[in-house]
Amino acid sequence: MVPTETEFTQSLTRPREVIQSFFSDHVLIRDAVKTTEAHFRRVFSEPERRLRVPLLDAHSIHSLLRRSQSDEGRREGVLVRWRCMVQDTGFGCELFLATLKANGACVSGLYGAETMVDTAQDTLPEPENLTERTVVCAISPPGEMAWCEQLATGDSAQDTAGLALAMDKMDVGGTAEVQLCDRARIPVAEQPSITALVKCYDVDAAEGLRTTDMIDVVGLLDTSYLPNMDWEMAGTEGAALFPCIHALYFERSATDSTLLPLAERAAEAQAPPFSSLEETRASLIAYLSACLGGDRLAAEYLLLALLAKIHLRRPGLAVGSLSLNISGMHGESKQHPALYHALTSLVPALVPQRLALDVLNDPQLTLFVRSADTGIIAGRLELAQGTMVLVDEVCMGEGQLQDHGVRNIRALASVLQSHTLPYLFPFSEFHFDTDLNVVVLSAGKSLLPVDLHVPLRTSDGASSLDMYSTEGMPLMPPEVYMAWRVYLLRARHLEFQVTEPVSESIQHYFVEQRSVAGADAYTQEDLQRDLGIARLLSVSHGASELTEPFWRDAVAMGKARAARQPL
Repeated sequence: MVPTETEFTQSLTRPREVIQSFFSDHVLIRDAVKTTEAHFRRVFSEPERRLRVPLLDAHSIHSLLRRSQSDEGRREGVLVRWRCMVQDTGFGCELFLATLKANGACVSGLYGAETMVDTAQDTLPEPENLTERTVVCAISPPGEMAWCEQLATGDSAQDTAGLALAMDKMDVGGTAEVQLCDRARIPVAEQPSITALVKCYDVDAAEGLRTTDMIDVVGLLDTSYLPNMDWEMAGTEGAALFPCIHALYFERSATDSTLLPLAERAAEAQAPPFSSLEETRASLIAYLSACLGGDRLAAEYLLLALLAKIHLRRPGLAVGSLSLNISGMHGESKQHPALYHALTSLVPALVPQRLALDVLNDPQLTLFVRSADTGIIAGRLELAQGTMVLVDEVCMGEGQLQDHGVRNIRALASVLQSHTLPYLFPFSEFHFDTDLNVVVLSAGKSLLPVDLHVPLRTSDGASSLDMYSTEGMPLMPPEVYMAWRVYLLRARHLEFQVTEPVSESIQHYFVEQRSVAGADAYTQEDLQRDLGIARLLSVSHGASELTEPFWRDAVAMGKARAARQPL
């Protein structure tokens, strides 16, 4: 049923009235929660209506928070939407009063109503009046590119320069300042980011949330202290007060599946720059090749690294990833590599990581995740699935890697080898699954355990490239970048299979290679690597199944790469 304009307006501007009406209609709190969630999902199911819900971001949070803390905002509720990454799920559930007493009447205690009702009037402290909500800490998507944010939220891109200082604290009236950004919880410290609590009333749905999950939340904006804070500290001068969203509903927001239809619509609104998929692919290879000194083979492998994602995970096994080391780089700079600037227009999220010794040895800069009394402290690699990490190993230089630096290198190696990120607690260490696209730029062969090493060969015959120079890097029209984004998202989203005849042919090839070159010359690992390359090469051409020509091309690429390896 399509919501009426009156129903939509009430849900948008006076959500607490709607919540109270469902509370009055149900005896059981869980039924009221289910009905409320279903109502708001239906009312805002159409993209045009959802876009009218105020977006919570670094630009709007000040005005939205002030409005939420006003008398009118507390009474009627301030509805917001927020696209975020779950950073900490360790708070568990907290208890709250399901029913409150206000002016002699029973009112709903759901969705933060305790802040607008004098709980001293409450006359229902019985255990049956207590119910649970799940609390997680979330942050703005780390490393997200401006074009991706604009597509995903429907909001116009804005300049974030100068926002960092304004994102620490703000006064919304009362005795406490609201901490908008907890730096200890932000993986990418240089990026303006919001830190907020998300309180979920559908406890069963919230149990499935994991750290680094991307979610879209629609709920009521409020403020809250950390759930694990001693009650005597709450409200004192040293207590941290954070933005809080009482989630009416949330949806998981996998980057590929969420962005693909949005990018396709954006591309359809522009003049198509290419006539076919193959033309799109060829132009992208030419662009990447120009960024790599004219090296087409390195560009082909870089494209495959952009498309890689884990599609099968078993204990001790992750299939589908492809980490890449491009060697032959040189230069001296503390700026991002030139390739970083080229990739910002292509991938949804990108995080640069310098491996300079002073960075690795700095105890305040960690790649892994640590624990603290107030929750977990983010590591730079606590990132959403599909985020690209561009590692600069050229800047490492000479010196001693201290204990903290060794831990950082081990964390990066864990991401590359087992595709897990270490979470360090006082008496234990856990590893959580991750799926990051890692490309390492280095002078010689990287010290990191990457899947593939490609020595660079520039078009003028040189074997090295100044990785910080932007000279000769092409600049493309907006419609070209959008066409490339759609191409990459479609390829990553493509289902793939290997037919029985091709599988048998590959097995024959494997047996033949081992009989000719010896068992040690072509191993099971070599076969798995070539199969992975063949799969990515196929989807890069829009194919949903492996054919023998693609298999032969993958083997040829491997031989061309091997010919560049030093003897």
